[in-house]
Amino acid sequence: MLSKLIKFLWGDISREELKKFCLLGLGLLFTLMAYWMLRPIKDALFISLVGKSLLPYAKMISLAALVIILMQYSKLVDMFEKHRLVYFINSIISLFLCTIAIIIIQSPDMYLQPSFASKIIGWTAFIGSECSLIILYSLVWSYIASSMDTATAKKGYPLIIIGAKLGAMAGSLLMLKSKIIGIGGLLIIAAGCISGTAILIKIFTCIYSSAQNDALEIEKNQTGALEGLRLLLKHPYLIGIFIISFLPDVIGEILNISMLFLADKNFHTPEQIAAFLGTFGVLANATTLIFALFGTGLFLRIWGFRAWLLLYPLITAILVMYTWIFYDLWAVVIALALLKGLRYAIDQPCREIMFIPTSTDIQFKTRSWMCAFRTRAGQGMGAGLSAIFSSIGGIALLGIIGLWLPAAWYVRKENKKLIQSGQILR
Repeated sequence: MLSKLIKFLWGDISREELKKFCLLGLGLLFTLMAYWMLRPIKDALFISLVGKSLLPYAKMISLAALVIILMQYSKLVDMFEKHRLVYFINSIISLFLCTIAIIIIQSPDMYLQPSFASKIIGWTAFIGSECSLIILYSLVWSYIASSMDTATAKKGYPLIIIGAKLGAMAGSLLMLKSKIIGIGGLLIIAAGCISGTAILIKIFTCIYSSAQNDALEIEKNQTGALEGLRLLLKHPYLIGIFIISFLPDVIGEILNISMLFLADKNFHTPEQIAAFLGTFGVLANATTLIFALFGTGLFLRIWGFRAWLLLYPLITAILVMYTWIFYDLWAVVIALALLKGLRYAIDQPCREIMFIPTSTDIQFKTRSWMCAFRTRAGQGMGAGLSAIFSSIGGIALLGIIGLWLPAAWYVRKENKKLIQSGQILR
């Protein structure tokens, strides 16, 4: 019965393939669990130890720090084989989090009596966590993409993305127990999850590593610190991937701001707004998990990832028109929950597959630059358009989709050429 259900949802998967995908899925589960714990922790620590008024400046400084760290990360990609890179980076991040956790646990009065030392801890924890989240998320996805070909990814990504969503939900649920566990305890759990990812990658490497692939990695040429950015600007294919990743974030931010404005009109106390946002978070995560369980595998197997590249902007256009016609709180909530569900359950694995016919430098270096600036730029542009245009952005949203479609068409066409020719983009 279970084998029939697996075959229906995810196609013909052998026992060995299932073991392989489950190992990678568990690695991503632990990564996303730590990710969704660290996101609120870094903000809470900074506000408590430094003050909310300096939070915008902290985000700007962290962006500058991220550029420096990405340059050093590019050098590490040249120095290490890909699995050893995971061990090294995850170990450094785990050690950093444990150090912050020990300081917090040993100084329980830190929040009650802010000092210069506590402010330093707040700044260090925020900037370090902000940069670690980008590197960690990009690194694990890069490793996954480099470990399989396109045909295998179409089978495995639907299962792997389920692990990601379960991890995100587990991390969010653990944060609800923050009063019991404490910030220090949560940081230690996050560090354990990151170490767990490295252990799972070690197991995966021992079972499935290829001596030929390892030899190829060792023979890589040394490149500059800005190699990832250079490759991004060099190849129109990569620029196209960036555009189809960036524009949905713009639309999502416009709708998110609209939802917040409408919530402020419909609810009258901070507690009511917080409860509403909590409800929306549960709805969005539940929608994503349902799509991941019952939609991703079927769609990739029947229609393929290239069809999705064109279908997603069309679905987005329909939902935008829906919110435009029925402009109220729950219309925006429904549209945004559906878009987030489709974004993370189907669109993300399809975009990740786009990186498979590319070199190690592109998978590890260029992807990290994309992850670092895509979301920030998308949210900034979305906020700017929301300030300029009334309602939900009006014509701006449809104009964005008008730019999105040709970019998706181009990426779809170029990916097909790369796969058919067997070439690797370098």
